[in-house]
Amino acid sequence: DAAPALAQVVVNGVAAEQSAAVEGPIGAGNGEPGQRLNVTKPAVDRGEIAVQVVEGSGPVTWEARPDFDLSGRAGSHFVLDAQQGSLTFGDGEAGRRLPPGAPVFARYRSTRGASGNLPAGREWRLADNPHNQALQGFAGLATLATMVAAIANPLPAAGGAAAETLAAASARAADAVEQPLRAVTLADYETLALAAPGVRLARVAARANLDPAQPCLRATGVVTVIVLPFLPLRRPYPSAGTRRAVARFLARRRLIGTRIVVAGPEYLEIAVRSSVQPLPGADPATLRERIVAALDRFFHPLTGGPDGQGWPFGRDVYRSEVLQLLDEVPGVDHVLSLELVAGCGCHGAVCGNVCVGPLGLVASGRHEITIG
Repeated sequence: DAAPALAQVVVNGVAAEQSAAVEGPIGAGNGEPGQRLNVTKPAVDRGEIAVQVVEGSGPVTWEARPDFDLSGRAGSHFVLDAQQGSLTFGDGEAGRRLPPGAPVFARYRSTRGASGNLPAGREWRLADNPHNQALQGFAGLATLATMVAAIANPLPAAGGAAAETLAAASARAADAVEQPLRAVTLADYETLALAAPGVRLARVAARANLDPAQPCLRATGVVTVIVLPFLPLRRPYPSAGTRRAVARFLARRRLIGTRIVVAGPEYLEIAVRSSVQPLPGADPATLRERIVAALDRFFHPLTGGPDGQGWPFGRDVYRSEVLQLLDEVPGVDHVLSLELVAGCGCHGAVCGNVCVGPLGLVASGRHEITIG
């Protein structure tokens, strides 16, 4: 928490970075699957590359992707190896092929990596490039050079990083060994689903020999993966696009003969009817609010459950746990009565436990709390 200190005052200073803008043709399509093209300067800034392919209808912008897992036949995508400066295009199934003879143009920034970390006081000169030559308001680069006494960096340049070293790659490889590449066990399915690109999931659970369309039958060879996103807050549920993205990612990694079903949870609303005896001096309205808030937290799909990590998929609701929860609310002396209402309440309240299906999650309903 030290007070900021003024290190230096620089007149006529500008922010600069060790990178160069590059734009131009890098080749043409040959129609072959997985075609690779190289840019003229490697060490590409991943966030600064734009690629256009001149096709029959005109220039088409192609998008950089980390891989082709979510790329269909019509996807105009490529994968960039930033350090080598190579672009790999699709094979016709995962991503489009480059059209034969189509010119490919790239606009990007090339960095100097660790060599750009220069000490302070380095002297510079104006580069004779099209950008400086096009500066408006000056007769030319030679005239501009005569107007500048000197160019130097008053502070050292920092932030550049070299390519991954062999030692770092070895350490990363050791970590990667622990990560599954194929979906063999149920834990593999869960780990891989959480790593699916393009989606953000809160929790995942995998169930063997279960088909949501036939929950009462043993579906041999079927693995159902239940995915839970972060939104909506009260009852998170995956969109159709999220389910398709996870299913496609897992399909490439499943064992032959296994059918994968990606589904959202089946919510069961739980409402509590209870009468509690308050401690002397407790405010009934405040106590009721505390109890309802505690029940809402307990039955929340993301932050509820016995451990506060989200209600487990398929876990039943136990009356004893709800009794303990009510008894521990500040201001409650003891619980006089307790009933649980599941779903729409068509079958009335129960005084015992509530069963939840294998794909089920609970959601907090409208609680009825009587004080005194």
